[in-house]
Amino acid sequence: MKKLTKREDQIKKINWEMKSATIRDIVDAFPEPTPHDNTVATLVMILEKKDVLNSKKIANSYQFSPVQDF
Repeated sequence: MKKLTKREDQIKKINWEMKSATIRDIVDAFPEPTPHDNTVATLVMILEKKDVLNSKKIANSYQFSPVQDF
């Protein structure tokens, strides 16, 4: 099993609940104090590299969804 940091795990869980989300959706789902958009974007990119999330470009933004076999 892939080792995730506390924040990575939190983002993974938020994304799994939403099924598909943008960075803004993920930030809005965090409890206060919410992390900065750039922080979430960086962590989402790390989760993509760890094959936890997939991305899909839709219009001018990206949608992120969980990888099924994680």
